[in-house]
Amino acid sequence: MKRSLHLIAYLLLFTLTGYGVNEKISVTETTVKIAALTTEELYFGFAAGDQLILNFELVKGKDLKEIEVFEYPGASIFMDYKVTSIKDKSININNEGVYKFSFKNTSMGVRIVKLKIERIPAPESTEDFNSTVYWKEVRDTSFYTVQEKYLKKRDYVPTTILPTADYYINSGSNATFKGGKSRIVFPFTLPKNTVEWYYQFSATRNKDEINATKNTFDLTGELTRLIDQTGVLEFGVDALTQPPGANYCDLYLLDYDNSSLFMDKVVPYSYFTIGTRENMKSGLVKINGGAGQSYYLGIKNPDSMHGIHVAIEVVAIVLNEEWGMRDIQKYDVKTWKEPYLK
Repeated sequence: MKRSLHLIAYLLLFTLTGYGVNEKISVTETTVKIAALTTEELYFGFAAGDQLILNFELVKGKDLKEIEVFEYPGASIFMDYKVTSIKDKSININNEGVYKFSFKNTSMGVRIVKLKIERIPAPESTEDFNSTVYWKEVRDTSFYTVQEKYLKKRDYVPTTILPTADYYINSGSNATFKGGKSRIVFPFTLPKNTVEWYYQFSATRNKDEINATKNTFDLTGELTRLIDQTGVLEFGVDALTQPPGANYCDLYLLDYDNSSLFMDKVVPYSYFTIGTRENMKSGLVKINGGAGQSYYLGIKNPDSMHGIHVAIEVVAIVLNEEWGMRDIQKYDVKTWKEPYLK
């Protein structure tokens, strides 16, 4: 009997000094405004073995669509719908950590709630547990590989458009009374990657002279040598050999419609001034651009009495690019805030 009384006294002492006497510790007591169509989230820390005591009262609005408590980052431990009040809801906390309280308002009106959250610690060692949640910035870098197009080789290639040739152009009077033409037209199309193009010409009444001059024409070869030396197009017309000439001619750079007007001797006709030369015995002309364009080079003998021989050559400088594919490593940095306890 005496031993039984001692046991009862021991159990009573254990009860009075153990779990039963632990008091509620306030975590937060606040009023929360939840705007229309939004979700408010609050974060607090709890110790393992805690009892979470939740009190909730809606003070404005019909009800709140949803209340949920998560063990961060995502394990739901409590949920309720269309809530107007919660009285002393007890939730057991199994793990120490951060807990998220989510209040979801799906209505078009504002909701205002009074919220009270408390904890009842189990062992006395957690009475001083700090429920404040702190935030830190976390970065995660992920690497990935993509294929990228790159320029393997780039060079400029002189390309013959109109090979060197000579033509006889009659005088105006002979063309009228004896036949023949006092005008001729050469059509040509520039390659699509043309950067610039050139033409050179020489005019003389003497057939032997034009043959000798024609044999000296090597515009493609000259341009090739200049590009090989510099690697770029940083030279002017002065770096090229200027052809000789003895008699005058006119050269016009035309489009299709005006080439017909030119041949039909219909006045006026239009021409590109940048590629046109009048009253010239010889010349070397440089024109920038023109990639993929079709042109007509019209040559006229301005002498009404004497025919002339004209030698001409047209060369384009074409940009050739060789492309390849290669693997490029890139990275993506994601940054976010993460809660933690001290």
